[in-house]
Parts: sequence; C-alpha cells; structure tokens
Amino acid sequence: MRERMRREELKQKLGQDEFRPMFETLYGTKAEVLSAQRARYEKAVERFEELYPEREDIYL
Repeated sequence: MRERMRREELKQKLGQDEFRPMFETLYGTKAEVLSAQRARYEKAVERFEELYPEREDIYL
C-alpha cells in the first residue's frame, strides 16, 4: 500500500489508531508490539519533519 497524505494528517491517523489493521497484518496482534510500531512510525514522521521542513507530503 502506498498512500500519500499530509504530515499532519498522518500524525492524526496514527494517533487515532487508523493504521491498526495494516499494522496487525505486518506485525501481528500483540498490543505491546502494535504500540511500539505506532511509536516508531510517529518518531519517523518527527524525523522527516526535522530533515525536510519544506515538504508537506509523505507516503506510507
């Protein structure tokens, strides 16, 4: 799956757990694993913002 969205939209969707079905497919259903993966993605978005402040679009 490749979906383009704004950084803020991605952060909002991560915070609302909208990617849970995709994460479960990729990482299994253990709550602690899913929580760690969501945190990893949130950190990746933060790092993207630091490295590319002029870029608004992000792909997942």
